[in-house]
Amino acid sequence: AVGNKEPSRQDFVDNPVNTPIAENLQDIEAGFRFMKKDQLFEANFYHMNYNDQLVLTGAVNDVGEPVRINVPKSFRTGIELQYGMNLGKMWQMALNSTFSMNKIDSFEETIVSYDGSNNVENSFSQTDISFSPNIVAGGVISFLPLRGLEISLLPKYVGKQYLDNTSSDSRSLDAFFVNNLRVNYDFNTRIFKKLTLSLLVNNLFNTEYEPNGYTYSYKFDSVITENFLYPQAGINFLTALKLRF
Repeated sequence: AVGNKEPSRQDFVDNPVNTPIAENLQDIEAGFRFMKKDQLFEANFYHMNYNDQLVLTGAVNDVGEPVRINVPKSFRTGIELQYGMNLGKMWQMALNSTFSMNKIDSFEETIVSYDGSNNVENSFSQTDISFSPNIVAGGVISFLPLRGLEISLLPKYVGKQYLDNTSSDSRSLDAFFVNNLRVNYDFNTRIFKKLTLSLLVNNLFNTEYEPNGYTYSYKFDSVITENFLYPQAGINFLTALKLRF
């Protein structure tokens, strides 16, 4: 597949000096699927090659707004795996994962100076694309003890991520592993075709983690970097009632 994407209006407004150009993507994929009566396995390899991808480099415009800059070469490549299995009449399991590399060949980081000196320019090569973990995995393990009742554990793992494109450990998000619990029960009634009562327990084990954030570096006598993270809620609950007519 081949795709092209024009810069957004905001890219043109924020960066009138270095006019951004369109991004180009070439994607090659190959997959394999194996199915049996109670099992399913899928594997998909992909390589996404970018020309002139727009990324944040730390550069700002004349009013301090961050601007995206075209980088000549970058890519995402990896393999996606899925596996599902019925474990008898009362148990089901489905797992999925992605293992990938997400790299920018080379780019120039700009650290803005606020002390009257020149901006700091740093050169980088083969760095990780921001917010692109190398490992993402999840799944669902379901227990069906009664007709209409389903109890499922939903684990999720997200690997280490970087807040910017420099692959700096001081500007990164730790890997995290969280579990959710879901309980569904279907009632048969004369009024509705189906009535489903659901309970979802998010972050079952009250894990402390931050899946997102941002970073900002500037020079004032010395280079200062500030990281801002978005901590997620501890254990929390959601209930739902679904009516089908």
